[in-house]
Amino acid sequence: MSSNEIGHHNHHHHPRNVDYNDHHHHHELIEEDSSSINDELDCQIPDIKEFDPKIRDLLDDLNRYSTKINQLEQCFQEENSRFHRVLNESSIQLNKIFKKCGERNISTSRPYYEALQKLNDLKIKCQTAALKFEKFNELYMNAKQAISDAELMFHKNIKDDGHFDQYWQEKLNIANSKFMEAKLKREEHELEHLSLMAQIRLLEYNSTDLKTKHKNSIKRAKPYFDEAHNIDLKLKKIRDDTKLLEEELAKCKSQYSTTLKNLENISEEIHEKRAQYIAKSLKREPGVGAEIIDQNCLEIAENLSKIELNPDEKNTATDFHSLSTTLSSSSSLSS
Repeated sequence: MSSNEIGHHNHHHHPRNVDYNDHHHHHELIEEDSSSINDELDCQIPDIKEFDPKIRDLLDDLNRYSTKINQLEQCFQEENSRFHRVLNESSIQLNKIFKKCGERNISTSRPYYEALQKLNDLKIKCQTAALKFEKFNELYMNAKQAISDAELMFHKNIKDDGHFDQYWQEKLNIANSKFMEAKLKREEHELEHLSLMAQIRLLEYNSTDLKTKHKNSIKRAKPYFDEAHNIDLKLKKIRDDTKLLEEELAKCKSQYSTTLKNLENISEEIHEKRAQYIAKSLKREPGVGAEIIDQNCLEIAENLSKIELNPDEKNTATDFHSLSTTLSSSSSLSS
């Protein structure tokens, strides 16, 4: 999926829905019909029989992925509908509270509540910067100790002729590299933390000033901004859930496509063995009924080699159906 901004659902492009159920149906037909001609295939082209378990496993995987994809598509549509429903219901409720609180009170108190929201965001960023500073400060101290230890061993292992021990020279270089990296990161997050603290102090001062000046309006408009905040949290939860569904759906479709690709590879191997079989068949006299079975085997391999691997193509189901029909007719002729 190309977009993660599910919040703008009106502009969200839903991934094209592929009819994986058709593929599931034709896979089952292949499995049912192929079992009836295994003996004939074994007699005519023995090497092809080795592909039967592989094909069955891949078809099982394909059916499982197609079922899961359809389930995820359904869940995605439900979450998308729920987002719009919650958005519409919340808009109606918020509009009622807006009228009750008064447009003037809301307009006057808006800068105060926006400052509170920004203040909360800054505090979260400041906490994150503090944690990063602590992390790299610990790495800095460890690297500093590692340099001290490496220098000690380095000097202890200087040879009588004045040559340095290569091993401890390398250890010292690595320790110095880690020390410099940790030092730079430590300073970076220390400056970030100090900058955020300064912004927080300034914003706290401004919000306190706004609260003093517009105390009554802020109190009257509180229900409106509280409800707006709760709506934002609710919609964010739906967006996050939808994003997880998108990621899982993309992963499952990728696995589906890979499985189809593996089936194509097997079909190419069967095609190659078919060519080898034709070459051998031309060198011997045909037996009674051999022409019919040979032709059936060739048609099976030919159809399997034509299966499209792009799950978004409509003719994939037709190819499976064609293969299933050939298998069925082969079974009838052989009997």
